[in-house]
Amino acid sequence: MWAVGYHAADGEWAYVYWQEGHRLILWEGGAEGLVHSRRNLDLRKDVVEREEDLRGSSYLLTRSFVEGVLADCRTCGDAYVMELPRGGAAGVPKVSE
Repeated sequence: MWAVGYHAADGEWAYVYWQEGHRLILWEGGAEGLVHSRRNLDLRKDVVEREEDLRGSSYLLTRSFVEGVLADCRTCGDAYVMELPRGGAAGVPKVSE
């Protein structure tokens, strides 16, 4: 799992790239930020090739945008390992750098 943060005049936010889950998740802070993110994108179906393919969607992202975020994650971001608790996916995973 990779995370990269951004800072702009209108605020701070981060994207988390979960490679194994094929997800790109917007994290706007807070302990529950990832679980309840308003942007939890499936990279297999929520990405379009061109701006024209967005067709007014405020949820989909273009491939070039996603590739830019993933490149930022790999070059400027931090890598994390998530471990699921024993017995399955229930509960809160342990996160370590």
